[in-house]
Amino acid sequence: MNCCGVQTHDALPFPVNTSLWPWYGRSFDNPGATQTPRYKARPLNGIWASAPYLHNGSVPTLWDLLNPAKERRAVFYIGSHDFDPEKVGLVTNKVPGSFRFDAAPQGNWSNGHEFGTSLSPDEKTSLLEFLKTL
Repeated sequence: MNCCGVQTHDALPFPVNTSLWPWYGRSFDNPGATQTPRYKARPLNGIWASAPYLHNGSVPTLWDLLNPAKERRAVFYIGSHDFDPEKVGLVTNKVPGSFRFDAAPQGNWSNGHEFGTSLSPDEKTSLLEFLKTL
């Protein structure tokens, strides 16, 4: 169904305003082809400098993101502008004016996104060193 730029799609239970998303349902390799809609991820350039991670900021460092969700920190502090070059993210110590982030309440969860969690510690370190070059 299409009305005023809002289309429904079999894969989505809600209408989507496709006029706002020129990439919606399109293949970059074949712009004329339509595919199942998907999220367009941002480039990884500068990912090392964009902590905290995930859509809700529930993961303070890339090192934490490479750990299984059940092993990620449930509580940390946001407010420091100091960079943690080892874990690749912001230092999460409590400082004056910092905010205590608790990942326990719904909406703050840090679950999912388990890609890379099975890497060895050396492989994780190598990946983080590579990401710092972008």
